[in-house]
Amino acid sequence: MKKFVVALCGLCVAAFATLCEDVMENIAAKIGFNGVEIFTLEVVEMGTQTDGKVVGVCGGGTHEIVYLRGPSTRETQVEYTA
Repeated sequence: MKKFVVALCGLCVAAFATLCEDVMENIAAKIGFNGVEIFTLEVVEMGTQTDGKVVGVCGGGTHEIVYLRGPSTRETQVEYTA
């Protein structure tokens, strides 16, 4: 039973990452369509103070996707260039 729970948790983590990546890709496409060439999207826990604008929610409402115009200044952010 313990192995089943551990395996289930692993699947949940993988599903969470996929869902957030899918949401980020959709948001990146929309931002790029609006003519923004260089921008950064970052996934943070809900309610985290950031300098950017919250543009989406993922992870079952536990995380927010934050938008910053311009290049990334941190290694953990995903930078998009159109």
